[in-house]
Amino acid sequence: ALETRIKPPIAGLGLAKVPVADLLRLAEVAQKSPIVEDLALDALAGAASLALKAWQPGDVIALALLLASSKVAKSSIGSQEVYAQAAEVLAAKVSELATDKLLEAAKAIGPLERGTGLLEVAGKELVSRIKELDQASLLPLTEAVLLLGAESEVVQGVLTQWVEVLGSKEKGLPKADQVARLAELLSPVVPNNERVFQAIGEVLKQNLRHLTSAGKASLEAAFPKGEGPDFPGKDSLLKALASSSSSSRRRSRSRDRERGRGTAAADDGDRTAERRSATEREATTSDRDRRREERDRDRDRDRDRDRERDRERDRDRPDERREKASSRHAEAPDDGRKPDGDRDHRRRDPG
Repeated sequence: ALETRIKPPIAGLGLAKVPVADLLRLAEVAQKSPIVEDLALDALAGAASLALKAWQPGDVIALALLLASSKVAKSSIGSQEVYAQAAEVLAAKVSELATDKLLEAAKAIGPLERGTGLLEVAGKELVSRIKELDQASLLPLTEAVLLLGAESEVVQGVLTQWVEVLGSKEKGLPKADQVARLAELLSPVVPNNERVFQAIGEVLKQNLRHLTSAGKASLEAAFPKGEGPDFPGKDSLLKALASSSSSSRRRSRSRDRERGRGTAAADDGDRTAERRSATEREATTSDRDRRREERDRDRDRDRDRDRERDRERDRDRPDERREKASSRHAEAPDDGRKPDGDRDHRRRDPG
């Protein structure tokens, strides 16, 4: 249903009459729904471009940012028309926009096709407010506006601010890695600006020890094999950088050796502990075996004694039986009967 209502060309005229708030809500929904993004966002952008001059600056920049964040629509015909119209609309009203929104627009829309006009408008306003920007915002702004080229008033204004910031004796200078990144960004665009590169070199030379591997990689990209922009103090900077890198490598190797020795010592300690533990286990096992053998010998002696007692009892039993038999005959009662021999004699001799 959505497709049939917004795809026909005539539908754009109807969408242009939709309230701004509703169009922005639809653009926000498109960020969460691939179907709406695919079907509606380009048509929405085309319709909005027809009425954009009547929009408020905040709504214009909001729509431009929503379109720029869409992978589907950021380079569509409708979106490109919005970027071009936005530059015209904001040129007279840009002072009404918040600094963070201008910076966001410069970073997001500047690199896009037909986004240069909006970048120029936003960049000029940001340069006029550049004293208000913190250092964390200055580097992203520089990266965005360099797309306008070395001769741009916006770029020249940003570089002037960098010379002032880097030459300041106050606390809060940019970190060494940030300055190295600045050199990398400026090297291909304004290689002949001695003032800014001299300021960069002086700060870096004083803070080489604070450079990380990322910062050193940025300087290698800015001055490949010693080439790149020329400025007073470049040779001494590169020599100091090379010396610092060599010292870092030596320290790294020394730490590796120390770790190796520490590991070897730990291994020796582990082996000693293992041998001690093995000896203790063997001693414990030996004691256990010795006690087991003693218990076995005690049991064997007890069994031998029991068997000997049993044999002695067996030898004594025949004598006991004879004594018992004799005792029975001796104790038999006299009942007055004569022996069998007398009875036999009387039978043979009746008289």
